[in-house]
Amino acid sequence: MDKQRTIVKTKDSKDNDLELAILKPGNRALQEGQRHYNLKLAELVRRAGEGYESLISRHQLDEYLKKIGVWTAADQVTFQRMNLQVRECELKLKQGGIKLSEARQLALRMRDLRLSLVELYARRQMFDNTTMEQEAENHRFKFLMTQCVVHAQTGEPFFKDIADYDEQDGEDHVADAARALAAEMYGYDAKAADETFENQWLRGHGFMNEDGALVNQDGAMVDRTGRLINEHGQYVDQQGNPIDVEGNRVDEAGHIVVEDPQPYLDDETGEPIVEGRQKARGKRQKGDKATKRQPVKAGEAPPQESESPNKTPTTSRRAKKRKPASRKR
Repeated sequence: MDKQRTIVKTKDSKDNDLELAILKPGNRALQEGQRHYNLKLAELVRRAGEGYESLISRHQLDEYLKKIGVWTAADQVTFQRMNLQVRECELKLKQGGIKLSEARQLALRMRDLRLSLVELYARRQMFDNTTMEQEAENHRFKFLMTQCVVHAQTGEPFFKDIADYDEQDGEDHVADAARALAAEMYGYDAKAADETFENQWLRGHGFMNEDGALVNQDGAMVDRTGRLINEHGQYVDQQGNPIDVEGNRVDEAGHIVVEDPQPYLDDETGEPIVEGRQKARGKRQKGDKATKRQPVKAGEAPPQESESPNKTPTTSRRAKKRKPASRKR
C-alpha cells in the first residue's frame, strides 16, 4: 500500500479532538476490494434467483424508469445534447475573437447548462441506491475504509472490520474520513464546481470573485445582467441602499421608502389635513349625525323636545285656577 496519506482533523463521538490519516489505497487493497464487490454482488444475484426479497439490477432499473417516465430515451437524448452544447461554448471561449461581453454571456450559459445537467441526471441517480450493483459498490467502499483509515499518530487501523464501520456509520468523523477517501479514489472534490472551465474564465477576466459571486469592474457584486446586488441578492443603489426592480428605495421588509411624504388634502377645502385636526373633525361629524332631527311624516305632529330635568315646569295662565273672592260681612 502506498504510504501517501491525507490528514483529517475531526471530532469523535464524545466531541474530543481526533486526528486520522487517510492512506491512498494500493493495488493489493484495490484487488481485495474488488473481490468483496464480486462476492456481495453474487450473493445478491443468488438471493434474487432463489425468490428472496432483493434489490434489482441497474438494467432492470433503467427499464422501470422508462416505463414510469422518470428517465426516458428522450431524457437521455436531452442529456447528451446539453453536454454537446457545453463543449461548443467552451470551444468558442477558447477560440476568442468575440466581444468580451459576448464571451461573458457564453460563460454564464455554460454555467446554466451544467446546472441543468446535474439536475436532470439527479432524477436518474437518486434511484441507483436501489440496485444490486450500488449495494456491492458500497460494500467495497466499506472494506477500503477499514484498510485506509488509520490513527494519524500510531498508524493503527481506526476500524476493526466492516461491522465496526457499520456501528460507527453516521458519526461526523466517519463522514469526514469517507469524503477524504472518496477524494483519493475518485478525485472527488467538494469545490469541483468552482474549478469548471467557465468559472475559471469568469474569475480570470474579473467577472467573479474568490467566493464565486459575479462582480463588475469595481469588484461590486452584480447579477447576471450587471445590476448591483448585496450579499442577500437584493438590488442596491450606488450607496448600497436596498431598492426594488424599478429603482425605488425599500426597507428591510421590501416596502417602498419615501423621504418626504406630503399630507393628504381635504376633499372640501383642499387644505392639507393635519392628523390631529382630522380626528377632531371626525368626532364633530359623528356628533352632528347623532343630534340630527328625524324627518316628520305628513299628518303627524312634530316630536316634542324633552324638558330639561333642572328646569322648573311652568303652567299657563289659563290653566291656573282663580282664587275665590272673599265676601264682606
